[in-house]
Amino acid sequence: MNLRLSLAGTSALLKGHPWIAADAQLSYRLPPPPGTLLKVQDSQGNFLGWALSEGPGVHPAFRMLSRLRRGDFGEAWWQELVEQALAKRRGLPEQASGAHRLLNAEADSVPGLRCDACGGIGFLSLGADSLNPFLPLIEKALLEQAGLRGLWRRLPLPKGGYGPWHRSPLAPLSPARLEAREYGLHARLDLDKEDAGVWPPWPLERRSWRAWAAGSCAGRRVLALGSLDGESAAAEAAAPVRFQRLAKGFIEGLKKALSWQPDRLLVDVPVQSKESFGHFDAAKHGPRLLKALAEASSPDAELLLTSPHPSLAGAEAWEGAWLKAGVAARLVQVLGPGPDCPELSAFPEGRQRRAFVFTVAPRD
Repeated sequence: MNLRLSLAGTSALLKGHPWIAADAQLSYRLPPPPGTLLKVQDSQGNFLGWALSEGPGVHPAFRMLSRLRRGDFGEAWWQELVEQALAKRRGLPEQASGAHRLLNAEADSVPGLRCDACGGIGFLSLGADSLNPFLPLIEKALLEQAGLRGLWRRLPLPKGGYGPWHRSPLAPLSPARLEAREYGLHARLDLDKEDAGVWPPWPLERRSWRAWAAGSCAGRRVLALGSLDGESAAAEAAAPVRFQRLAKGFIEGLKKALSWQPDRLLVDVPVQSKESFGHFDAAKHGPRLLKALAEASSPDAELLLTSPHPSLAGAEAWEGAWLKAGVAARLVQVLGPGPDCPELSAFPEGRQRRAFVFTVAPRD
């Protein structure tokens, strides 16, 4: 099956963009079912690469899989891809101690998939349905090459977020009990008995976020909004006087929070959303959300803000959004790559998300 792009879609792809929006292609009124492999072409039929469909009603509609003409994505392809990803990280200090990243989504040509390892056990998070048909081949390559003693996976839910952890069908039995400690967040799981156990994710780029959450939320009124599983767990483990997490329905949740005015807010602003804001776009409607956050929080609140939207990757963009919202906000701290999370070649710049901590001036 072919996927022909518009001039704008072709231009974005040639600049290295890893995704294709539904309105950037000319072939389909609705994208094919998730996991459909498509040959990407420009409007003249020239070859551009291979992409996977995410299915109708999903953003992004297509994810680039490869820009090579080779179209055989069998076992040999995934074995070679995993081998290259592991080779980039071989010898890094993270592999000698603690949790470390094995596969990092688009940066390693496995769109929407991340795999972390801790204590010889792999934890694979698939954030996009498109790669699901190839998951057994990827897991087989990981088990053969990474020396894992166990492999656990979680799959995406239809309305966002992840389902529970389950053992990979190909994996050997994991140890009956596994312990881990990260910035005061202690997890002890009997993995052989608790198939639906909630394991804190280990993305390396979020370590300093969790340090802030664990150290700043004790004795506070904490509200967490969006996909911040590990950060929310760290904040809750810090023993706040009140804690609430809302993965969706931001505006309604903020209205409820007005009555108790949280003084610590952890907010992951989605790229787009139809659930919480009507048709919401982070770049266009972000100021609206920031104004609502300022109105819902206490006068001395700290707000940790992050977003996967590329236009909200820097402090200047957030400060501009606050200005458009008509709220006087001061940047206190930037969290992300640092001494505890160095920027290494295995995690190219632009793939790591930073978080920005702001305080808001008291309202008149």
